[in-house]
Amino acid sequence: MITMYKFRWIIFLSIIFLNYSFLHTNYMFLKNNFHHLHLYKYETEYYDFYNKFKHPILSSSQNDTIKSKLIEKNKNSYLLFERNLDYITNTNKILSENNDSLVLGINQFADSVDFNENTNNDLMKYSINKNTIINNYGNTYLKPFKNPFSYMNKLIQQKQSHNWNNTEYLSPVKNQERCGSCWAFSTTSAIETFMRMNNYTVDRLSEQELVDCSIENNGCNGGIMHKAMDFVIEQKGLHSNGDYPYNGVDNNCTNLNNIEKITGSNITKYEFIIPKSPLDMMISVSKSPIALGLDANNFYFRFYKEGVIDVPSNFSQTLNHAVLLVGYDYDEKGFYWIIQNSWGESWGDKGFCKIRIKDNLDSEGALMCQVYGVYPTK
Repeated sequence: MITMYKFRWIIFLSIIFLNYSFLHTNYMFLKNNFHHLHLYKYETEYYDFYNKFKHPILSSSQNDTIKSKLIEKNKNSYLLFERNLDYITNTNKILSENNDSLVLGINQFADSVDFNENTNNDLMKYSINKNTIINNYGNTYLKPFKNPFSYMNKLIQQKQSHNWNNTEYLSPVKNQERCGSCWAFSTTSAIETFMRMNNYTVDRLSEQELVDCSIENNGCNGGIMHKAMDFVIEQKGLHSNGDYPYNGVDNNCTNLNNIEKITGSNITKYEFIIPKSPLDMMISVSKSPIALGLDANNFYFRFYKEGVIDVPSNFSQTLNHAVLLVGYDYDEKGFYWIIQNSWGESWGDKGFCKIRIKDNLDSEGALMCQVYGVYPTK
């Protein structure tokens, strides 16, 4: 009787122990993986993003543990990535429902650009207001057409467009990295194209020389393209990127007097344009690509992937980024600009972007890149 009693107790305690072990094991599993199950909804997307744009992960395994550990190690980076990807996904859904051609996508800025904080180091810290440009340089307006869009409708009927990317003159897409040197990149790309149009051979001019030595500008904190052109004229050209390589930080100006500058880079004149109508800019870009200013501190431009950006008027009035306008084309909704950016080929459509041309520059924001531009002429 006692033996049977003890045996029952042993069975009872064993069952309790086994249940406890089972419950404890599951508790620990849930505890260790709760964040994985409930918080990190973009683990795979972040893992792929990190591999492509940050540092390739050496481990060949792609299990959930490795992904969650990566997120734990880069928590702030992931949270910003998640917020941006949420917005990209929701925006693309709305654009698709409205049959809009614009598509946004993940790129190198997904975990670093926070529009809530407005601390984007790759843009020019010393941004320019549209009205400041007009007030200071308004006497350089080109003569406007009385009815530019009537003329543009004729262009559409004649199926006219222009794109320097379809020629052998345009420079490849470059990458300014985390330095606000866009003004230098748009300037050198405009000059390089001009040189090739005039039968000079050029690989790449030195953006770093402009960053370090153009004292009228502010290096990685920003600059203005016509002042960069002035520097090139005063210095009678630029050195090659090979002789003065780009490193994306502010340095003291290096004296390269013993090294010859690139033949043909010694421009002597440039055109400064503040358009009164889109047609002004269309006529100018048919002559040469234009280094121009626009507003890049918005979600549509920053995460542009493909299609045409078409935002409301008065979207922005600030110039904080420089690009190269390389042409224009049209679709069923009208004309659009084609620009080459300096954020590498992983941004946009292999480094390029399309922006809808609007019919009223006075009410239109700076994003439409129709505010201020320069290009070499001699």
